[in-house]
Amino acid sequence: MPYFTLNLLGIQAWRELHAELGSALPVTWGGTVEWTSSAEQAARQAEAVRRFQAWGYPIHLIDRQRLRALEKNIVPGDVTSIAHAEIEGSADPVLATEAILARATRAGAQVRYPVEVVGLDMQNGRLRAVKTSAGQVEADVLVVACGTDTPRVAAMAGLTVPLTRSPGVLVHTTPQPRVIDRIMLSPIGNIKQKVNGRIVTGLDFGPAAVETTSREHGEQFLERMSAVLPQLAGAELDKVTLGLRPLPKDGHPIIGFPEGRRDIYLTVMHSGITLGPLIGRLAATEILDGVQVDPLAPYRLERFKT
Repeated sequence: MPYFTLNLLGIQAWRELHAELGSALPVTWGGTVEWTSSAEQAARQAEAVRRFQAWGYPIHLIDRQRLRALEKNIVPGDVTSIAHAEIEGSADPVLATEAILARATRAGAQVRYPVEVVGLDMQNGRLRAVKTSAGQVEADVLVVACGTDTPRVAAMAGLTVPLTRSPGVLVHTTPQPRVIDRIMLSPIGNIKQKVNGRIVTGLDFGPAAVETTSREHGEQFLERMSAVLPQLAGAELDKVTLGLRPLPKDGHPIIGFPEGRRDIYLTVMHSGITLGPLIGRLAATEILDGVQVDPLAPYRLERFKT
């Protein structure tokens, strides 16, 4: 329940950020549609939907007719159950990051890229400056928000951050005419279409069994997913990417000042895209105002000591 609540707050934070940045933020709303193809999967989905509804989440079971009304181009195949989570959406992570950095720069932030953190200047166990490949930056607090590189940077401050390897392969098309408006989670793979028209497809959210990024693999996967979205059969492949999710060892985020420290603030999580705007705001509250934010209490580094 605490992690569910955090993600719900994360969606609301995206809504607020979208209202602030407007069309500069590449995000698409309309929800997520997921369907199953066996009685066993349908039972599990029905149980999950009831649980989320009991927690106040706007999600409902729908029929094929409603699915057709929502997404006329989808060919679902054999269906035993369909759920529509109505408030969810998807963002282009690269373009969203660029939009947020542009707004931060206009507000007075300095962006230095590409720059590598190569060490920390510590005195009496406290941070004085961050050593980078472009020189030294004086700092009272270092916010470690560097994904899978978090353990390396945290180790410079004497901290151990346990992550597990979680690769994911995504297949990207070139920009296409608009064919879907929602995130599609089918039994054979997932599909979404970005604001710029590019269609992105991949497997489920667990670690990928195959990590190949060959063009042949990408074309084969597009052909496979064309059974769900026929327009993929004629879509031009742009690229296949291998991403490494920054996944903490127990699957939940690690956020906050480690015990006894006020100079290093950790933010590592999956899903960082979902939680990014929220954690940015809550981290600022903890760092600048010295307040411990209650929804972050379960996600401190100290839980790994028990």
